[in-house]
Amino acid sequence: MDATNWFLFDRLSHEMVVHILEFCNFQTILRFASTCKRAHNLVTNTTSLQLLIELEASGLELIEGASSSNVSTSLTLERLKRYQNAWANFDLLPPKGYAWMKGLGVGQGHRFVFFEGYLAATTPAEPDEPINSLELCNIRVDLQTYSIRFGASLNGDFYIDQTQDLVVILESISEESTNVSLRLCSLTTGLSHPLALRSPLTFATGYLPQSSRIQVVERRLMINIRPQLSELIFDILVWDWIPGTLLHRISFEPSYSMCDCTFLGSEYLLVFVASQDKWCTSFSTDAAIFLEIYPISGNTLENHLDDTDTHPIVPELPVLMPTLRLEMPTLRSSCCIYGGLRIQTGPLSGYAGQISSTSFVYARPLTLVLDMVVERVHPTGAGAILGKYCIFVDISHIFDFLQGHKQDGDAIRTLCWNDWGEKSTRWILHPVTGDAYTMPGKMFGSRFIVGETCNKDDEPFDMISIIDFHTPTVKRHSVGSSVPSTPSSWPEELIKEHKNLVTQGKGLYVSHILHEIATKQEQPVHLDQAFAVSVTSDQPTIIEGIFKQAVVSRLPYRMVTKVQAQYAYISWMIDSEHIIGIGELSEEDEIIVLVYDLRTDGME
Repeated sequence: MDATNWFLFDRLSHEMVVHILEFCNFQTILRFASTCKRAHNLVTNTTSLQLLIELEASGLELIEGASSSNVSTSLTLERLKRYQNAWANFDLLPPKGYAWMKGLGVGQGHRFVFFEGYLAATTPAEPDEPINSLELCNIRVDLQTYSIRFGASLNGDFYIDQTQDLVVILESISEESTNVSLRLCSLTTGLSHPLALRSPLTFATGYLPQSSRIQVVERRLMINIRPQLSELIFDILVWDWIPGTLLHRISFEPSYSMCDCTFLGSEYLLVFVASQDKWCTSFSTDAAIFLEIYPISGNTLENHLDDTDTHPIVPELPVLMPTLRLEMPTLRSSCCIYGGLRIQTGPLSGYAGQISSTSFVYARPLTLVLDMVVERVHPTGAGAILGKYCIFVDISHIFDFLQGHKQDGDAIRTLCWNDWGEKSTRWILHPVTGDAYTMPGKMFGSRFIVGETCNKDDEPFDMISIIDFHTPTVKRHSVGSSVPSTPSSWPEELIKEHKNLVTQGKGLYVSHILHEIATKQEQPVHLDQAFAVSVTSDQPTIIEGIFKQAVVSRLPYRMVTKVQAQYAYISWMIDSEHIIGIGELSEEDEIIVLVYDLRTDGME
């Protein structure tokens, strides 16, 4: 800080400086704190600034008026830190078990979905009726269950937004019809949502649709319409669901054979798209994979619709252009993506959580996962699987690119992989087991959960891992955690093996290493035993042989793995305060659900 600026700064009161900093983002506050001793002390000793840093760095916002009026800023800060530490230490309460769906015929074509805070399954209201009801299990309220009956069939896709008491139901699509309807219902009553001025939302695709994906963020509703296998068209529509206003259409040329999409807050939509031979049966020299970001706050398509036309015809609507394109590595001509592309992220903007009696919302997702299966091209379409990849992307980097981009008319800013990918991503290769096209684990915030069953002395147990890709969290908990840090405590040969696995993209294999240590040292496997591993940007993952160039990724992460009693779970879920194990269908025609609450005692 030069002499003139120091003089001006030194004349400002502490209160004035704090007031100014409260309008800055947390990176600016941290940079300010590093300029001089007074600035450092001011930021360190001001509780409101510390809380602002903690909240923004975690992607959280406090809900105004939702917390007790007598809760001080310092107590809120302490609760938030304890909450973050509980996740870092994998500190869970004993599980609560529940036999879900008992006696409801769960093996008869029902669908099971986990929405933020709810387990949902489609069921018939009566044994001989079509599937027209939802069986809901609220994991945040003592596994409270109830059924909601709807006037629409639930054979198609649906989406639940519990913060808005909203269920969006895709009406059944006949094999002959090109019309699609979205019914907007109340999660409480099953009737039309009281805020929806137009329900259902009906439109014509112009082709035979096969399936779709639905998401809701605040007033924005998105549907990704996927065509019949004979078609090569993808359309994405964005609505303001309260007035029923059609806002945007995103579409791709026939050469783009697969895509998935998700909201980035309420202002942007991210699309993961690939162009290649759809059947993976021919060599290609121009296959492309990329991410596109579209601004969705602004114009509407209503002026392109006839006043009397309540059924927009999708192919006749103008197409929204992206503001940013992020190129992914190019596959070798002998390789292709098979089974489609998938995006995992969560929670979407507006999801409410609770830390003790302090309520907060997630402002936007922190990390997203791009899932894809790579196969060898084969004339019959049945090539060998070369890898199942989970590509973790730091969303804050994407927003940095967006903020640094001043759009010039219709120009699209394009960043090649070398300009963005290495520092913003971490590629993890997952072993090909079971269904090759079912991706492991679930994402929430910056945390990814994955479980694996191991065996020692004929005693099965689960290795449950939570991998956190939030760089500030990784740095904070690399030292000082109550969980034993590895691999510093490992034998030298296993330290070397772990480094090799990280380099190869096999970071999820850490449970095998921990199991191997216990076996070699003839130590018993202790339940609730936890181990932590931090991987910094100095330990890159390098994927070779699949893409035209070696793919290097350096996004830091921290993995904490815990040993639990084995319950034969088929999947693990995570949300803001729980992990959830979903069991297999038992002989008694029921599904066992176990919910582990985060240990947040001592916050009062």
